[in-house]
Amino acid sequence: MKIEKKTENITKPIKKSQNNNKLINCKACDQQISKNADACPHCGEPSLSNKLNKTKKNSSSCGGCLGVFLLFIIIGSFGSVLFPNKDIPKTVTNNTLELQEPAWIEVDLPISQQFQVCRATIATLMHQNIEIINIDRSENNIYYMSYERPDDGTIWKNRCKLSGSNVVWAAEPDGRWRTHPEDSKITYNIYPDISMVTISEQWSDGSKNTKQYNLQM
Repeated sequence: MKIEKKTENITKPIKKSQNNNKLINCKACDQQISKNADACPHCGEPSLSNKLNKTKKNSSSCGGCLGVFLLFIIIGSFGSVLFPNKDIPKTVTNNTLELQEPAWIEVDLPISQQFQVCRATIATLMHQNIEIINIDRSENNIYYMSYERPDDGTIWKNRCKLSGSNVVWAAEPDGRWRTHPEDSKITYNIYPDISMVTISEQWSDGSKNTKQYNLQM
């Protein structure tokens, strides 16, 4: 008597490969390719994921450029409000100052005293001995002077004019009259007996230089 063994066909469940989740079908040839592949290895068609990545990168780049552009506009707008051009301090130089004649104030002094005041003024400003200051000529009560500097023998020329109680001067031949608010203010005072003159040079910061000279020389 034969004993037949029943064989049960047990169908084992097929495990899906996890790699299948990483595969996609090529849109061109319908072959399976990796999701991370830049192009299909079968036909060379660029993968969809690669196109999407490039699109995202391009979008990010454009967004970054637009952000930088807007930032420059904002900074420029606020900069023009906070720092307008009119508030920028300007350095005053000889080129920016007018060279026109000042508004002169009449002086009731003899010509001999006027040019002595001018000599004393140039001697004070240039820190020179008044004896080397020479009067070359005068025109309309403007006195043109020159002196030889003892240190190096160079010749220096200036012009000078009295205006009220002030003395105004300029360098020759084409220097401007020193009447700008940033220039020093020069005043003179003659003693009642007309024996001495005091020259005072005062700056806007309050500093002062004063010297006395004999008018009887």
